[in-house]
Amino acid sequence: MGSLAQLILPLIAVLLCLAISANIIALTIVSPALTNYGQYLSRQHTEYAVISTLLATLLTTVIVSRIRQLWSSHVDLQLAKSTRTPKQLEDLNTRWRTALSLAGPLEMLRYGWVFLSYIIADLITTAIVASVTPSPGTKTVPYSPLIPNDEPNLCSGADTINVDYGY
Repeated sequence: MGSLAQLILPLIAVLLCLAISANIIALTIVSPALTNYGQYLSRQHTEYAVISTLLATLLTTVIVSRIRQLWSSHVDLQLAKSTRTPKQLEDLNTRWRTALSLAGPLEMLRYGWVFLSYIIADLITTAIVASVTPSPGTKTVPYSPLIPNDEPNLCSGADTINVDYGY
């Protein structure tokens, strides 16, 4: 059962990343209007940003924990291979600390791929929040200026139209 979970949980993390990417792309292409007119109030904007940040942090936590599990398993496999010299054990210890995000900055730079995978995963939160937090925008509305004349429901302009208000 443990090996099945070791395969499914990273797969879920990858699918989650793909879903997040698709969502960001869709929001970039569509740019949905969140209100019929005007902007969000300051309080509404703040609430929206806080909720999206909390959700993004939860999603990123799931993804980073799976990455950490994969790097830790990689170190465990190397440790189980054979007997090691003290220098090799120290190297594995450094790699282990880096996989668990316990290493110092210089140790983390020594294993750039591990460090880079965590940095990229941590940027997921920023990408989600930046893509879903509302920002002011403009909306083009077709408009034809009409000048009212002295008849009750008629306006004159480039095109004279009859307006029926349904009274």
